[in-house]
Amino acid sequence: MPLAFADLEGWSGERHDEALEVLLRSCARAGIGREMARLCPAAKQAAQGGRAAARAFFEANFRPLRITSKDGRAGFLTAYYEPEVDGSLRPGAQFAAPLYALPPGRKAGSTAPYLTRGEIEAGALAGKGLELVYVRDRIEAFFIHIQGSARIRLEDGRVLRVGFAGKNGQPYTSIGKVLVDAGLIDRKEMSAQRLRQWLHANPGRADEVMAQNRSFIFFRRLAVEDPALGPVGAQGVPLTSGRSLAVDRNFYDFGVPVWLDSVLPEVDGRPEVFRRLMIAQDTGSAILGAARGDLFLGSGAAAGNRAGLIQHMADFVVLWPNEAALPSWAGPLPAAMTR
Repeated sequence: MPLAFADLEGWSGERHDEALEVLLRSCARAGIGREMARLCPAAKQAAQGGRAAARAFFEANFRPLRITSKDGRAGFLTAYYEPEVDGSLRPGAQFAAPLYALPPGRKAGSTAPYLTRGEIEAGALAGKGLELVYVRDRIEAFFIHIQGSARIRLEDGRVLRVGFAGKNGQPYTSIGKVLVDAGLIDRKEMSAQRLRQWLHANPGRADEVMAQNRSFIFFRRLAVEDPALGPVGAQGVPLTSGRSLAVDRNFYDFGVPVWLDSVLPEVDGRPEVFRRLMIAQDTGSAILGAARGDLFLGSGAAAGNRAGLIQHMADFVVLWPNEAALPSWAGPLPAAMTR
């Protein structure tokens, strides 16, 4: 549904210059959408003019479209982060769970079915020289898979970043939903923290439950060039906390701005109004639907604690380039899908 910028509560007080800076990172990389690429020269010029010029750029070059589900409901928002954990380049009693590199012959973007999580965890890739780094246990490795990246603090003090390199082409299954459906965790209690707690409290069943998510992620080593920025997302751009959004690529090109309006919990559970201009720079197998997004919240434990609490409805307003034809899906949409 078309809107005016004046209809967006909180728009006038937004830091449009911060969003524009993030957009310029997308402009500097291949993979940005064609229509967005045409606006990059104007974006670069606007960035020299401060906050007022940044706001004027968005208002002059885009039209706001509210995206809702088929029944008119708001969209669905989750959040993710970059874990920071201890690890080692060598296996041992303290660090026993490997993160694997992409197997030879398997391309990064391949969707062809490969070994399942259960088969890999049972040793199908063991001893083939694909172990990049070792973390504490399979539960820690599992949550790194869910996030798609991590910073690993090595024993000699160095910090190694691992990022997404590819996946096994198997379907993603939310094991949180599996446990809720089985009556093992109350739906109202479910969060990433509660899920982790259950797995640690049930070591005899943890591997069996995790194996129900057949999807498996492969990693690559990355340098930590700027500690203030997050890992490299699917577009090839370092993610920015509170500004980078993972979206469904069936609906959005990278670089598209999206205005979010929601009430999200802080780490202590207190609700906070969240109105923010985001830039689409990442994607994920669990992000399905136009009214669906995954908010990047940064690195470390605090970011992880907050990300684990966010499973909330949100208003999605995509800023569509003026010169681009309206998408065919801009009318009623399938219901936003959750993890």
